[in-house]
Amino acid sequence: MINVAYVFDENFSDATLVSILSCIENNQEELAFHLVTFQDNTHNLELINKEIVLKNHRFKNYMID
Repeated sequence: MINVAYVFDENFSDATLVSILSCIENNQEELAFHLVTFQDNTHNLELINKEIVLKNHRFKNYMID
């Protein structure tokens, strides 16, 4: 398993999702995404989490103030 960390805010949620999907598409290994973002970005984080689950990979969220 490969661990991948992203730290982002609402301004980079779309870019983060594109990068995550690219990692998944171009990798044969199981991936675990560690997503660090602000409390205000929960809506975008949920969308990203759903995409990761649809692709059968793991994630863990870290919420900061």
